Parts: sequence; C-alpha cells; structure tokens
Amino acid sequence: MITMQVIDGIGLPQVGLGSGWAVMVLMMVFIMRGTLVPRRTLEDALHDRDEWRAESRIKDAQLAEKDEQLRHMGEVGRTVDQIMRALPGTASEAKS
Repeated sequence: MITMQVIDGIGLPQVGLGSGWAVMVLMMVFIMRGTLVPRRTLEDALHDRDEWRAESRIKDAQLAEKDEQLRHMGEVGRTVDQIMRALPGTASEAKS
C-alpha cells in the first residue's frame, strides 16, 4: 500500500516533468506511426473510401450494361451474316 510518505518522497516536480515528456514522446510516436490522426483526416479518408466504393459500383453497372450490349451486337452480327449468305448470288460473288 502506498502511503503519503512514499508519495511525498517521490517529489511532484520530478514526476510532473518526467510524465509530461513521456506523454509528449508517446503522442509523437502515435502520430508518426499513424495511430493518432486528426479527426478531419480520418473523416476525409472515410469519405474517400465510401466515394470510391460508390464509383466502383456505378462503373461495374456500366461495364455490365456494355457487356450486354456487345453480346446483343454479336448476335445481330451473326444474324446479318446468315442472311447475307442466304441471299441468292452473294455466295458466288464472295468467292470470286
């Protein structure tokens, strides 16, 4: 058990000076490691993350629509090719 004599023997100015430096060094280490960041920086990072995800979903939907359109154009192209080959006289003209 800590008694008042032990606390008085430590000396508050020494404890205060050492603990202040320790807190400052600890905060500097946290800032350098990226553990402690300003709120605005964190909010900006979260906003960028959410915006990136939303843009990614929009881009995925656009790519899916483009794939569907290309698939449809391929089917139309095959149909036109079959029609052109089925017309009389085009097969002999294509060979010569």
